[in-house]
Amino acid sequence: MENNLNYQSEEKKTGLAIASMVLGILSMTICCMGGWIPGLIGLIMAIVSLAKGRGGKGMAIAGLITSILGTIVGIYFLVCMVIGVGSDEFQDAFWDAFQESYYEQTGEYYDFDN
Repeated sequence: MENNLNYQSEEKKTGLAIASMVLGILSMTICCMGGWIPGLIGLIMAIVSLAKGRGGKGMAIAGLITSILGTIVGIYFLVCMVIGVGSDEFQDAFWDAFQESYYEQTGEYYDFDN
């Protein structure tokens, strides 16, 4: 009976490590769609798991590495998107496409002054 209790408590100790690894992998797979959010959460969980010396050290290190990579790539995509959307070329192309689409649907040009 005592061995069974030790086994269950050991399983509970690896929860943070497993969660950090899962969130790190998730952040890498969705890095272009806000993957930095689960990356930061996974990074915090990995650091807490390693600092408390709980079980699953290998999974916590894997979670730490994947979370860092997913966060870096996710922030890179976010910065590129903000710079790209804010550029004059993007805005000109967007409004040209909008004007063309509006004309195809209504037969008249959109009046920006109203």
